[in-house]
Amino acid sequence: MPIGHTIAKRSSPLFGTITWILILCCTSFLAFYLGVWTGIQAASGLDGGERKLNAPDRLDGELRRKVEALAKEKVSSQLEDLCKQLMPATTQDAGQKGGISQNNFRGGSALLPKSISHFARGLVRVAKDDLMQTFDFGVPPNQNSEGLDALILYN
Repeated sequence: MPIGHTIAKRSSPLFGTITWILILCCTSFLAFYLGVWTGIQAASGLDGGERKLNAPDRLDGELRRKVEALAKEKVSSQLEDLCKQLMPATTQDAGQKGGISQNNFRGGSALLPKSISHFARGLVRVAKDDLMQTFDFGVPPNQNSEGLDALILYN
């Protein structure tokens, strides 16, 4: 060796680049599969063992029938109350046809306000499928309107 030249001893790093890459890959692998394992444990805890039953599943046949009967009764009573509010008094003139006073039809009806009584005196709701099968309107029936109703205004 020449006299003025000293070889600088290079200090090796504690960990090399390849070692850091291996540590990064191993921790990523470990974190991923730890998350997968935790997710599987959480999902099996919800599905296994005791399942929570929904309210309709717990109802037995008789209780379900009672609930349906009460619901039908309530709907029918509300419908009757609404009809009584909308329909004119029919007991005043029992001798007339149908028991409905003709005075209601001269200046509008109980169902329709006077603002539209000049072009509509009554209305009826029918199934749209039946209406389209009975009358030819020149357009094909719409498949999206199955089970819907049509409102017919008459004068």
